[in-house]
Amino acid sequence: MDLMKSTEWALKTKWQMRLSFLTAYEFIKKQENDLKKIYFVSLNKKDFCTKGNNSIFHANLQSYADEVDMHYGNSLERLIEEIGHKKNGEAQASYATE
Repeated sequence: MDLMKSTEWALKTKWQMRLSFLTAYEFIKKQENDLKKIYFVSLNKKDFCTKGNNSIFHANLQSYADEVDMHYGNSLERLIEEIGHKKNGEAQASYATE
């Protein structure tokens, strides 16, 4: 793959990732507080989280996430663990990995 096609593919992929976030945001926004706590889980730390802090959204996504109380996680396993601990009244586990 030449450099131009590689760059085009990277930009297309990045926009597809952001579109998945914005689609989730729009869906959540329409639920009118019917959802208790929302998590957006992705291993794609480069496109979704702040550089150097893998537990929070990238600055240009954070305001959208704050509006609907959406939380970022990059480990589904840890997120499930956290939810399980909360159900059982145990201490909260961190669901973001380094």
